[in-house]
Amino acid sequence: MPKPFEGAMSRKMDLFSNEQLGMYKLSLLLQSLCQCRSAGIATGTCAHDLADRAAKIINNYRTVMMMQLFGLIFHPIYAKLFQKLLPQQMKSLYIFLPLLLLLCFSCKRKPTQWDTDILLPLVSGNVDINNIVTDSLLETQSDNSMELVYQNELYQFNLAEEVIDIPDTSLDMTLKLDSIRLDDRTITHSISLGQIALQAGLVGQIIINNHGMNSVIPPLTDLSSDPVPIDGTEFFETATLDGGFLDILVENGLPIPITDVEFELVNASDSSLILNHIFPSIPAGGVDSVTVDLSGKTVEGNLVAELINISSPGSGGNPVPIDTSDAIDLTMTIRDLEIYEATAIFPAQNLVDFENNGAYAMNGPEFTFMTIRTGILRVDMVSTVEDSIYLTYAIPSATDTNGQMLQVITVIPPAPPGGSATVSEDFQLNGVNIDLTGKDHDTINTFFQTVVARIDSTGRLVNLSLEDSIRIFYGLLDIVPDYVRGYIGQHRVSVGPETVEFDLFNSIRAGSLDLEKVDISMNIDNGLGVGGGFIINQMASVNTKTKNTVVLDGNLPGTLIHINKATDPPLVPANTTIVIDNSNSNATELIENFSDRFSYFGDIFINLNNLGENYTDFAYFDSGLDMSLDITLPLSFIASSLTLSDTIDFNYKRSAQTDNISNGVLTLIADNGFPLEATMQILLYNEHWQLLDSLFSNTFVDAGVVGSSCKVTAPTRSKLVIPAHEERLQIFEQAKQAIILAAFSSGKHQCANEHLKIYSDYKLDVKIVGNFNLSIGDRP
Repeated sequence: MPKPFEGAMSRKMDLFSNEQLGMYKLSLLLQSLCQCRSAGIATGTCAHDLADRAAKIINNYRTVMMMQLFGLIFHPIYAKLFQKLLPQQMKSLYIFLPLLLLLCFSCKRKPTQWDTDILLPLVSGNVDINNIVTDSLLETQSDNSMELVYQNELYQFNLAEEVIDIPDTSLDMTLKLDSIRLDDRTITHSISLGQIALQAGLVGQIIINNHGMNSVIPPLTDLSSDPVPIDGTEFFETATLDGGFLDILVENGLPIPITDVEFELVNASDSSLILNHIFPSIPAGGVDSVTVDLSGKTVEGNLVAELINISSPGSGGNPVPIDTSDAIDLTMTIRDLEIYEATAIFPAQNLVDFENNGAYAMNGPEFTFMTIRTGILRVDMVSTVEDSIYLTYAIPSATDTNGQMLQVITVIPPAPPGGSATVSEDFQLNGVNIDLTGKDHDTINTFFQTVVARIDSTGRLVNLSLEDSIRIFYGLLDIVPDYVRGYIGQHRVSVGPETVEFDLFNSIRAGSLDLEKVDISMNIDNGLGVGGGFIINQMASVNTKTKNTVVLDGNLPGTLIHINKATDPPLVPANTTIVIDNSNSNATELIENFSDRFSYFGDIFINLNNLGENYTDFAYFDSGLDMSLDITLPLSFIASSLTLSDTIDFNYKRSAQTDNISNGVLTLIADNGFPLEATMQILLYNEHWQLLDSLFSNTFVDAGVVGSSCKVTAPTRSKLVIPAHEERLQIFEQAKQAIILAAFSSGKHQCANEHLKIYSDYKLDVKIVGNFNLSIGDRP
């Protein structure tokens, strides 16, 4: 195949696209046809070969323009080529044969070189209203003008965190047993006339011999009975008594009176005396009794009773019926025993029964009611009692989520002899309601509580002592209220000094605004059932870029502003609005400062006037006092060098098609739809945000066309051309980001001195197009 046709052809191409490259390659084939013709190569062979190549190009680039180009160069000697290149309906274009001949016979041999101009779009972006504000709410008015509504939270006051602190409260005590009770018991014993007669010698024998008959009974002296064992072990084994009584009842069932009756009761183990008493005289059929205080005595279950002495004047010479089974009946009743220590089978009883009013030290607040959001009741107990203790803790004025009285029952297992048993448990109090007016509902911050320690009757012999103890710890811990009612108290809470971010004008780099109107308000939403007040001590807008600070002036700083209380039920927060505008302050100057910070400090006062007489204050866990700074800013202003920016990607890469770009020019095309003129600048940065180049510095862009209503009727197009040399093209390859800077001013049109409204469709479109020279082929 011969070398491509030597010649030069230049064509202006607006975009170096695939289709245009295809046209360029087909043009080279056309030159090759001419070369075949001038070199005298067999046209059939050459045409067949070139036709195959052309078919591939057309298949790849598929453009009718390419096929039309070949139509212009048709010649009979290349008929086979044309038949492969063009569709059937285009064969009528054979009429262009003379043009092809002219082109072919004009071919000359030269070194291969191809120069073309290409247009490459490099940057496209726009600056609109969204470049003026960030993270804000833009509202479009009925006339399509824009109004900026901005809200920034200044402070959140939570009463539960700032003022209400429910302290831990606990009941921690070691209780000895209040009492140990044994049931009253009665023991009876009889001493018959026959038993007495057995000890009366001859007289006794006479009595026995006359059994069943009437006979005179002579006087009897210094008689006694044998010791009588009394088994009370089913009652107790031993008991040391703190109190109690022994009642002795003597009934004389004999037919004769008895005198000087001495009765004695001792413990069987050591004969220690419990009772010794003399009944002076008991007539026949008569009764006498005595009560003995047992305090401090130790009584055993095995006792011995004995009549130490019995005397009688006899029947007085009168015969009386004699029945040896007649007897003196002894009835012993042990009652009202207060046990200091005993080994016994105890009946079911309360060992500890305790109640008191538990008080909260609130340091100001006085509550009558509380609902617990979270908290625990902790129970720790240690017992030395050798029996199971059923311990019940209750707050009778508190109810759980089911409406039941709050009580906790815990079982302490029996302590080993000489040891102790321990129990520790936590109970959740979430959702519990507590009346805090005490047992008699006449106080505040007080809950009524009871503790009962009980044993059941088990039939088991155990040892109990008043020295035994139960250590009880009940703690209401980590209480977080969900709701409180009463008197919150009077408090002063300092707010600040505080600084909050203010990102309203983050995209404004420089310049100034003369705003037509600014409405600033401080909104206080009070979700607490308590009123108060607020004082703004100082507020300032701070521009950290310019180091400029504007302090709020006027009559607001230092003025007490009343805060209304919420209502309940249902909970309806109260709103208090503090208006800050040009009538009472320098509101416009605060905003025109382009601040990125707001600083402030003040004081919140809780309960200015309420001293707690009616106890109607309330607060919920999730209700508080929220303060916000609200700004309503109609976008109507006079601008002076108001500099805005937009950051866009910059992605210029050389390829095989553009590798031979050598130089050219850059054209900035700006379509300005704002009623503001602008000075443009474009900065190029690499991926590390290092500045590489500055393009179109101080480029002037005319304002849009402003109509009689001072509204833009059409954008104005501005163009500027700068050279693009090889060094700048190399910079383009490194650039990854481009920042468009536009410094707006109000312009020179008829509305330049008026406050111009900004509408939602205003924008500045910016394009940069590169017009480069591309060389293809071998240069000589």
